[in-house]
Amino acid sequence: DPDYRIKTAPLPGFTTPRFLLARAKKTPLLKEELPFMTKDILEEIHERMLKEMAKADSQTFTNDNVSLLDIKIELARRELMKCELCGRRCGVNRFEGEIGFCGLGIDAYVGGMFIHISEEPPINPSLLIELCGCGMRCKFCQKAELRDEIVNPKILLDRNLWEIIDTTDARSLSFIGGNPDESLFAILRFLDAVPMDFPLPIVWNCHGYGNRIVYKILEGIVDAYIPDVKYGNDNCAKKWSQTYGYIETVKGCIAEITRQGVPVYVRILVLPGHSECCHIPTIHWLKEYQDRIIVNIMAQYSPDSMITKTDKQMANYSKPEDVQTIINETRQCGLKQMALT
Repeated sequence: DPDYRIKTAPLPGFTTPRFLLARAKKTPLLKEELPFMTKDILEEIHERMLKEMAKADSQTFTNDNVSLLDIKIELARRELMKCELCGRRCGVNRFEGEIGFCGLGIDAYVGGMFIHISEEPPINPSLLIELCGCGMRCKFCQKAELRDEIVNPKILLDRNLWEIIDTTDARSLSFIGGNPDESLFAILRFLDAVPMDFPLPIVWNCHGYGNRIVYKILEGIVDAYIPDVKYGNDNCAKKWSQTYGYIETVKGCIAEITRQGVPVYVRILVLPGHSECCHIPTIHWLKEYQDRIIVNIMAQYSPDSMITKTDKQMANYSKPEDVQTIINETRQCGLKQMALT
């Protein structure tokens, strides 16, 4: 299409990647002390350093001193010992080699990496790092190969990956999946190796089925969140994504990330036959955050993956009139919508 234009817009409030500030924020503690500190003390230090993040340090520190990012990495490591990063709450010790429902242990794997030109305008184009593994099992998943195949030839997400990453023409770096929440520890270690002149905002594109601890650790790291709110009730979530306690978990996600003062773009993929049971109820509870979120109503549902004709309405595409109904309801509830055209 000769008239096609890549849509871009400023990312509100962004100046410098927040994770670089977290990496530069130091404490007199030494790194060798971290493994011996209790979780309560680590969380206390974490909260204090977050509040002081914008303040200049009054003394000189070395590479042996603990940074705010180091604290976050250690907190994420502790979470792997009894993993409850997603709403499934497996409780396995991933740090000692056990594998969670997500299919992951201690490492994270990259199933794809490319610059995408159809993201939300404030982050578009974005360098997408597609991560393997997911705590959900959506029957209509468009990336089932990332969810199910946690083996070679997937690329290990580690500091060596920076040697081949090309950010040319990208305006942001997005962690997507699969889902990034389950790879929190590996991602933080990966960011610890980023060049100091790295200019791009970090975007966390997730399914929202992560526990609040994930997003608390991410505070001061992420420059924009893109949660995907799929359902408005637990019955649909259980039937189509094999999840339990979905509503409570996704509401906790939205409550936490909207607290952090960074842009939040909530995606709602319109599922055929789910307007009344899921999307309209979702829009109504999202009204509480109308001054802190922008909603992106998405019409590109496709009955792929494991969907068959026996799945009735889910075997169809979303009707334009259903999509328009959700758009109208969003407008009537006073929620801001993403302008994509």
